[in-house]
Amino acid sequence: MGLDSVELLISFEDYFDIKVSTSEAEKIGTVQDMADCTSRHLNITDNSAALKTVLFEKLKSSLIQLQLTDSSFSLSDKIFSILNPNDKESWTKLSEEISLQIPQPFTEADTIIKKVFFVGWQPKYDWKTVTVDQFITAVYASNYEKVIDPGKINTTYQILIAIAAITSDKLGVDPYEVQPEKKFTDDFGID
Repeated sequence: MGLDSVELLISFEDYFDIKVSTSEAEKIGTVQDMADCTSRHLNITDNSAALKTVLFEKLKSSLIQLQLTDSSFSLSDKIFSILNPNDKESWTKLSEEISLQIPQPFTEADTIIKKVFFVGWQPKYDWKTVTVDQFITAVYASNYEKVIDPGKINTTYQILIAIAAITSDKLGVDPYEVQPEKKFTDDFGID
């Protein structure tokens, strides 16, 4: 493990108040691996998606109320076919309706390349492919301090949200890019 991965691991350990052994750490390659390791340490097996369902229902009613859609949609639908990321007014209204900050996706219209560790970095995802499910996780990750009490975590989904949030915060990567299958080394470039 290089310095970056150790620092990230320490951030996870501090947030969840756990201690990951060296042998466990060597087996953590993906965001999901870290979430699984944390779940084991906290002895949490509840895979319920109640938190996701709450925001999904709020999102559906808000998008209809704001007249941004008149049809039903599912978690697997592409969110930005419903919500235009360049329509700032609708974006702001939706954020107010759901009472959460919505992270702006990195689109091809963006000209600023994020700086991470003094190196130019551009997200490795296509915003047009972001599903409603991924959108909800990114919104929660961007608001994790507001929606998750680290002392009261009781589902694996809450753990995943916090892992995504800490990864995004510490590495400076776009929250839409932090998905369970993403590898810390290959996808985020840490050693």
